[in-house]
Amino acid sequence: MNISNLTAKLLTILFPWRQTHLVDQLGGEAARECRSDVWRRICLRTRNMGAPEIRGYARAQAADVLPAEVERVLDRHRLGHSLKNRVLAAGIEQIVGMLVRDALSEPYSADPEKIAA
Repeated sequence: MNISNLTAKLLTILFPWRQTHLVDQLGGEAARECRSDVWRRICLRTRNMGAPEIRGYARAQAADVLPAEVERVLDRHRLGHSLKNRVLAAGIEQIVGMLVRDALSEPYSADPEKIAA
């Protein structure tokens, strides 16, 4: 066990809310990195969908793309992969929210290349 993992575990014991914040932060980072890739996958098919349908379709596509990015984010921050499932779940929730907003807004539904980076 390296010192950063030991430190992270100690901080989790002392400050349990810190890990929740970290998971949300890392999930958001992964979601932002994958947003345009998932958007390109869904933008044309979601034009005639309502919010619940878009949410389900975006969730399925994000679950396909996001795991690799979550691993990269955890590696970049030198964190163990014990957080992977929680970060993935947080990332999927965040990216689905972003994509539903994008799909329901006119400028984004017209052109997949206009997504903000």
